[in-house]
Amino acid sequence: GGLEPGVAGSQGRPAAALRPGRRDRVFATTAQPIESAGGRRLGAVAIAVEVTAIRRAERFRALHTTVDQVLKSAGSAEEAAPAVLAAVGSTLGWPAAELWLADEDSGELGHAGAWCAAGSRLDEILGNTPIRGAGITGRVWANGRPLFVPDIADTGTLRSSLDRTRAAACLRHGIRTVLAVPVRDAGTVLGVLTCYAGAPERDGDLLTVLLDGIAAQIGVYVALRRAEHLARQLTRAKDDFIALVSHEMRTPLTSILAGASMLGEDSAGLAEDSRALVSAVLRNATALRDVVDTLLDLAGLDSGSLALS
Repeated sequence: GGLEPGVAGSQGRPAAALRPGRRDRVFATTAQPIESAGGRRLGAVAIAVEVTAIRRAERFRALHTTVDQVLKSAGSAEEAAPAVLAAVGSTLGWPAAELWLADEDSGELGHAGAWCAAGSRLDEILGNTPIRGAGITGRVWANGRPLFVPDIADTGTLRSSLDRTRAAACLRHGIRTVLAVPVRDAGTVLGVLTCYAGAPERDGDLLTVLLDGIAAQIGVYVALRRAEHLARQLTRAKDDFIALVSHEMRTPLTSILAGASMLGEDSAGLAEDSRALVSAVLRNATALRDVVDTLLDLAGLDSGSLALS
């Protein structure tokens, strides 16, 4: 009982067990008739083997490709989040998922995006700012380890009043299982990916491994984006330095060179030591001007405004 009508008796085809409030289960089935020596049909024998975990792993292989394509075409993690979360939720068959990312400066988690299945009305349980070390997302943020809560109706997993309050909200909206995994760059936690199931789940180890793979893709993307941002900042700093050299050093160097040249041209009345000092000022000021000119040439080559001969 419980197998999808019209599928259970088909030889070599998958059968789905769909029960409200329970997780969907998939079985590989086969059946053969039992016949007598004379060919009279006496009955049948059928075998069903559950392949839910295998089918999930197969779907996640395709999900990795989808997530990779979404990330490659997005300008930021926030832009990619809705499509990535929709793909994750649809693959899991779960009604909601959300992504939190840590701010580069403050380190605080910010809401990067959320997804809900059509008609689920789960806004109340999504977007609640995590508290470090409290709640499911907050605990993963603090310790950098995945957290699988197979049934949030089990109060043994709820450590604080915040846990209980948010669990009650989840239960009111039909959420029973929560899985949160860290988004990392090496040992640094960049964020948290949290997913919500509408029925109690039992394959915690498999689901954690599968979702960890998606979080790793997001982590690599975020780390690369931040490295690109840092590179742009360094380029701007270099440009600012060159501008400072050209504007703040060139003018006083020009004045120093002009004064030293005039003294050098009228050095007949100067003592020998004074003429040597004037010569040293002129020589070193000229060297500094050459350094400034070289920096400006490099800047011009870098920007393309100066042609290389």
